[in-house]
Amino acid sequence: MNIAVHYEYEGKPVLAINTGLRPEAFAKSRLPKSLDEKGFILRPSGEAEEWLPIGTFCAGPEGSETVYIYGKEVPGIPLLPEILENERGRAWEKLYQTVKTIRAAAKSAPGIARQAAGCGPAGIFIADEGSVFILPLEICIRSIAAQGNAFEMENRLFWIHPDFRALPEEISFSFMAGTLAYYLLCGKRPFIPVRRPKRKLEKEAAPAEYTAGLIRKNFFEPAGVAVWALKPEAAEAIDGMLRGRAPIQAFLDLGPDFSALFDAAKVNLPETQEFQNRRTAEARKRESRVRREAFIRYNIGKFFTACVLLCGIVVVTIIVISEWKFQPTTLGLTPDEVLEDFYDGIHTLNGKLIQTYAPKAKTNYHEFINMLFITAKIRETIDRNSGIITPAELFADKEMGTRSVFGITGFMVAPVSRTEAEAVYTVSFYLWVPMAAKSNDINETLNMIASGEPMPAGLSVYHYIDDITVSYVKDRWIITSIKAAERTLIEPDGEKLLRSVSDGSALELPYAPVIEEIEKAVID
Repeated sequence: MNIAVHYEYEGKPVLAINTGLRPEAFAKSRLPKSLDEKGFILRPSGEAEEWLPIGTFCAGPEGSETVYIYGKEVPGIPLLPEILENERGRAWEKLYQTVKTIRAAAKSAPGIARQAAGCGPAGIFIADEGSVFILPLEICIRSIAAQGNAFEMENRLFWIHPDFRALPEEISFSFMAGTLAYYLLCGKRPFIPVRRPKRKLEKEAAPAEYTAGLIRKNFFEPAGVAVWALKPEAAEAIDGMLRGRAPIQAFLDLGPDFSALFDAAKVNLPETQEFQNRRTAEARKRESRVRREAFIRYNIGKFFTACVLLCGIVVVTIIVISEWKFQPTTLGLTPDEVLEDFYDGIHTLNGKLIQTYAPKAKTNYHEFINMLFITAKIRETIDRNSGIITPAELFADKEMGTRSVFGITGFMVAPVSRTEAEAVYTVSFYLWVPMAAKSNDINETLNMIASGEPMPAGLSVYHYIDDITVSYVKDRWIITSIKAAERTLIEPDGEKLLRSVSDGSALELPYAPVIEEIEKAVID
């Protein structure tokens, strides 16, 4: 599926961008505020023409229509399928011409190359006459994300640098071109996850977060190791682009002739044993490094605690260590870990962790989580079969019984910017709330929970988007700002949802927990 399509609306051809949102969700999202955002039509000469959305319309099967943002018709098809589906030589020529056109326009219009780098190849359209169209950036990003995590990975996150906003414009653009060039030369994406120790709590965000980590740490098989016949100068240029060291000119210097990038003397010869041994050694070294770093990252706290306990000599030290061990702290954590643990705290009703990780951020998470925790404990005291279960436990048991359901599913993180003192993210997830929706306004429902008022029985599900700022304060990272970007009611009363959980059809819902979490709930 392409994110933008050629469409006939009111008898006229238009280019329409599929936002992936139902009308009610679209109205509450940020996209209506982006309708004045510019796209760009670029000519091979370097001339740039602005493209602006004209309006919106709904299309799709009755009852599941989605909102499209449309503007004047622009010829062309997305660059990504041209790369993935064409003969490699022809695809290389398309990529070369596209990069050349964008580079020419960027010389007189700063920001165009960064917009291309952020949209990725699914948001760049190319036409036979050589023109290039780049979608409006935020509309493109949010519309792709709304199609689901897998779609976003395949169409955008695998091909762009996660820090494209913070890096120099030419380096961001060079990186995106490098991922596509690597695919054509090597026959695979550069940043492919390798086996690693399983994290204590897997989320849907893990593939995006993990791939971003691979990109930042340059974990990829060098092009010269991946392809036996590739010329050294071509391998050096592509590797440099992926490491953020080579400007886009390094790609243009390779030229449009795909066959010229390979050593003709090697093309029809089998790989030598020495070359195969080199590839194997590189793969083992790369996998070992990933596994070692992942293992240290997720277990260093346990090692430290064990060592301190073993070295404890006096009773006072033991008491202090024991107290410290059970107190949540962000000391020593990275911004990504602080962010993940904070939402783990919401998911597990850990009010102390939430308060520690976001001590001054204005949010209603603190109040309703604490009250929900107290309510759950009281109910468990009265009836051990009551209390609160997670969505995964609901799917594992296929019924709610006398219990309530609360938790997070579909957790996804998109890094926005990063400096030495501040990291900004956009976080999206589904929040399962253990009562029927009081109204479409989630705050009314949560305020009722926080006040301790009797909660109407039921279940509701909301789609959340938070803009989060994690800042380095004194000697640690803490969350300093939580801004609610979206609160959309998805499921108002839960009756239909509970029936679909019982018959198994709920597994197809976008807010269903992932299979791994359900399987873990069954074991537990």
